[in-house]
Amino acid sequence: MTQRDKTLLIVLGFLAVFAPVTAGLSLAWPTWLWVLITVASVGAVLVVRAAIAERIRGEQLQDARMSQYLPAEPVPEPSEYEEVLVGATYLPSASADYRFVFSAKVWWRFTPGRPPIAHANPAGLAISLVVRQAQHEAVKANPEDYSLLEHHLSGVLGTTRQDPGGVVEASANSIKVSLAPDDEARLRSLADVRKNREVWEHEREYERNKRQYLGEDVLKDTGSAVVWWLAKKDTAIQETVDLIGNLAQLSAAANNTEIPPLFRNFLMDPQSGADLNGHAADTAFDAMYADADQTTRTRYLRTWMTEIGLDPGDPEWSLLAHRLARSAETTGRPDIAEEIRRDFDLPTDTEPDAPADQPGDDTVDTAEHTENEAVSWPADGDRSLSYE
Repeated sequence: MTQRDKTLLIVLGFLAVFAPVTAGLSLAWPTWLWVLITVASVGAVLVVRAAIAERIRGEQLQDARMSQYLPAEPVPEPSEYEEVLVGATYLPSASADYRFVFSAKVWWRFTPGRPPIAHANPAGLAISLVVRQAQHEAVKANPEDYSLLEHHLSGVLGTTRQDPGGVVEASANSIKVSLAPDDEARLRSLADVRKNREVWEHEREYERNKRQYLGEDVLKDTGSAVVWWLAKKDTAIQETVDLIGNLAQLSAAANNTEIPPLFRNFLMDPQSGADLNGHAADTAFDAMYADADQTTRTRYLRTWMTEIGLDPGDPEWSLLAHRLARSAETTGRPDIAEEIRRDFDLPTDTEPDAPADQPGDDTVDTAEHTENEAVSWPADGDRSLSYE
């Protein structure tokens, strides 16, 4: 209803009541007459009001039908983005003592499609929106990964988002993330220490495994050491034989034990070039008598003499060797006798002097007796032999 319609209804209502009353009082009409005229006038006003309301409803229906054919109202153009720089801002990291240095360029505008909301500093609101999102992401990153964080924030903050109040929307680019120079140097130093410690632990573990392998497997005994060397050089048999003495010393030293008597004759004195029995090394002899059985015989003989308590260099050592050589000759084995004399460095014509506390040679010379002569063995305490 327009203002004109309202004014018309007010005037008609006034006249419908005031005019009959005034006329009836001034002309002395009967009361029933001017009351009837007043009621009729008010009824006429109500009819007019109904006509106006019907007219308004018709206009509204017509407007609704016509609005379907009217063009849509143009959408207002969104406001242009404005730029604001965010200076060096410290962001927390996953380590409490280290912080990132953050900077960026923020682009913001008022939220389109709604009237601008009054705000004293909409640019600051946009910066707060961007920094809060950057803080949320930075607190999950390690300080040494600041370059990865920079790329991550470039992707996250590049998306336009609105603040909780819907006043502005903002995004960011030209993002830079770094560490303070002192913190970066400190982290680099810690990383170097960790790497060096890891290398040292691996080297120590390798050394421990190597010591265990050598001590419990390779140098467990002389035989294991010899087999280990042969496995490394399976064709160097003579070289392995020459190294038996050294391998025996290594295995004994590794186990804090003495060298077994079986391998003592393989040992060489590094200063004199002689073995522990005092005999010079004779490589020519080894070359001439390379047969394994002959070499083993003389070495076993030395081991046996050592085990019964004789020491190289004692008179009894040479005396027993000489008598064994003579016994070999008398039994028809001159090659064995020659091998013993050569290995023990004995003369071939004379017998070494017996010790002062021993009688003369009591070896039975079987060559001076016939096969039919019986040998009478001495009783305990009697060292002489007699033939019957």
